[in-house]
Amino acid sequence: MGTRPENIDRAAREAAPIVSRYTHKTPVSLSNYLSQISGSDVYLKLENLQKTGSFKIRGALNACWSARQRGSNLVVASSAGNHAQGVAYSSKQLGLTAHVFMPEFAYPNKVEATMSYGAKVHQVGETYDDCYEKAVEFAKKEGGAFIHPFDDPEVMAGQGTIALELLEQSPQLDVLIVPVGGGGLISGVASVFKKSSPSTKIVGVQSKEYPAFLESFKQRKQVDVRRGVTIADGISVKRPGKITLGVALETVDDIVAVSDYDIVEAMFVLLERTKMVAEPAGAAGVAALLSNQVDVSGKKVGIIVSGGNVNPLLLARIISQSLRQSKRLMKLSVNIPDRPGALRTVLGCVASARANVVDLAHVRQEPDVPPSMARVEILLEAVEGESFNKIRECLSSKGLSFEIS
Repeated sequence: MGTRPENIDRAAREAAPIVSRYTHKTPVSLSNYLSQISGSDVYLKLENLQKTGSFKIRGALNACWSARQRGSNLVVASSAGNHAQGVAYSSKQLGLTAHVFMPEFAYPNKVEATMSYGAKVHQVGETYDDCYEKAVEFAKKEGGAFIHPFDDPEVMAGQGTIALELLEQSPQLDVLIVPVGGGGLISGVASVFKKSSPSTKIVGVQSKEYPAFLESFKQRKQVDVRRGVTIADGISVKRPGKITLGVALETVDDIVAVSDYDIVEAMFVLLERTKMVAEPAGAAGVAALLSNQVDVSGKKVGIIVSGGNVNPLLLARIISQSLRQSKRLMKLSVNIPDRPGALRTVLGCVASARANVVDLAHVRQEPDVPPSMARVEILLEAVEGESFNKIRECLSSKGLSFEIS
């Protein structure tokens, strides 16, 4: 197949019956909260509810199907997580043998999930690039079909099936916001949309720490970028695909970048307001909306929530940090006399402000705590910041020394 947008669109339509046989038709949800705060109608395409927890299954399935049609029984892939699971699941469904190369730093939950689908996992090197080289070498040696995570027309066509569903499920969109790493998702989706809905503005979102696609899009050529540190590992690509960039230059209207802080806010908003768990890369589109990176006022906006495979420990940290940032969770440190009844005074102030004690610890052994005193450290939850002002006033009236952070 060719690599022109019209070829990708045609291939996506041919892939749709195959992809739909093994995947979910994920829902589109109108978010009242996001619509209200942005002054637009915001529709979320929930690929975080897809099988394997990510849109990657679509492209992997289409490419694996094509490999089987060409007579291959062995598929090989390199990935930090979602593509790995997509290839592993697809190969199991299609009766193929899969070998997946993943970095040594890959999240354990993603490694375990890939193995659970029956793939042989090889953890090699520190980066995706290390895995890619080993995977290609292995595929050539063993005669297997290498399934590229993004720079493959068959993968792009598989991702384009998302657009076909969106065109049926949502009203005419003015803007569609899509997470961008290597470009497989946005190039596939944009090829389909520009054919059926040329007036829809397609905007990609990338991490500020890994703006390879953004810089390449601006310079209209492949550009390598420095490696930053970001929680959005799913869109952390050093160099965009040659094929994907070429298609994007013809079909994508703009690329913007968001910070990790923007992504954390988006993940928390999705969790609290829409009850959806999104991984950092999956929440990038919502991050662009919340940080006003895209003009959406008065428009119908689609956002692809591309995945939900977030590490549980990272999610717990994000929830805690978001609550602290919004001053709904704070730490109270109080010096009290080390005698019976002293703690009751502190807890009385907490109770009068209708705050909730999440955790409490007595500290007596630290050098800065006088022998006659104890320090109480309490993690508090409150509905609003005003509660903490009431606690300050109460403790001050009792003559106690304290800090709230």
